[in-house]
Amino acid sequence: MNNMNNMNNMNNMNNMNNHYNKDNNKNVGKNRCNNGKKSYTTTNDHKLGIKTTYAFIKNSIPFNFFHMVNNIYVTNKFKTNQWFSLNNKKEFGTNKEKPNFLTNYKIIKHPDKLESEDCCLNDQGFIAVADGVGSWIKYGINPRKYPEKFLQLLQKKINENENIQIEELLNYAYINNDKEGSTTICLIIFNKNDNTVSTANIGDSQFLIIRNNQIIYRSKPQQYEFNFPYQLGSNAVSKPNDADIAHIEVKKNDIIVVGTDGLWDNLYDSQILTIVKENNFATLSEKIANEAFSYSKMKRWMSPFIKSYNKEFKCHKTGGKMDDITVSCAMVC
Repeated sequence: MNNMNNMNNMNNMNNMNNHYNKDNNKNVGKNRCNNGKKSYTTTNDHKLGIKTTYAFIKNSIPFNFFHMVNNIYVTNKFKTNQWFSLNNKKEFGTNKEKPNFLTNYKIIKHPDKLESEDCCLNDQGFIAVADGVGSWIKYGINPRKYPEKFLQLLQKKINENENIQIEELLNYAYINNDKEGSTTICLIIFNKNDNTVSTANIGDSQFLIIRNNQIIYRSKPQQYEFNFPYQLGSNAVSKPNDADIAHIEVKKNDIIVVGTDGLWDNLYDSQILTIVKENNFATLSEKIANEAFSYSKMKRWMSPFIKSYNKEFKCHKTGGKMDDITVSCAMVC
């Protein structure tokens, strides 16, 4: 990896092949433990021959898709007349012989950021989390705009056609997103006509399904290399058809935990299982997110991220990984 200590102007952007730290945008060398996530704009061009145009754009008037209440993002009343807050339970599905679903979620921003780059959406029969790649801020682009628009498009399309296939839904949001940036995405759709969920995952946001205090299904992170996740974006290397797609049977009282990498980088599955076992569902997302945030600040904690990093780069570091943390939980009832 090249060092970037001499980068003084943006005319050298097309030659960049270095890694940025996602959280504080500091340049790092390969021999140092780097908590930053690699993005298209700084790594892929030289490897994959993609011509990238870098541009500074003025921030447009933001679409008020999410608003924030005590670190909790809740959807506005747009398209439907229902909306969600952390302490409310929301039912999905109209056929009483089929399962309904309750959901809640929690977003905690990185302490050093003005706003979270994660977005989360719970709506009529589906939940989704998206993690915007922070490196885009180097080019005058708000990293939150792309995932925010992506979820907006998901909601629009599924409200138009609740029977849409999950592959078609991803493709629609990808094709019609006119924002600059990139994002990971994890999407769960609750099928009203049978006892299943359809899932799609691109990148290192993940989910697991818990039944009787045991994990019955776990998604796998998608990475080109360590800490370089698959991403959908305006200069995308990944495409919607790269998503891991699954159709999974669910049963009453199953718990689904969905999270961005800020969760999985700081907590092990066994810790999440303990939290699920010891807490009521109504506060589950909050409990899991708060626990992940606590561990992210620990200096002597061998976090999942640091454990993997030490293995990759022969380091001997300890500590959590500070990041935006988003957790969304669903329960079959």
